[in-house]
Amino acid sequence: MQSTYGTGAATNSIDDLNDTECMMVIGANPTDAHPVTGAKIKQAR
Repeated sequence: MQSTYGTGAATNSIDDLNDTECMMVIGANPTDAHPVTGAKIKQAR
């Protein structure tokens, strides 16, 4: 993300997870790396 967007941070808010119909997580383990975000992803699922 750093090279594409100029920042390593997320491009959307965590609240946006509740407004989407599709999530794609590739090559990451958000539950281990970011437990709060991982929990929000699981709740939205």
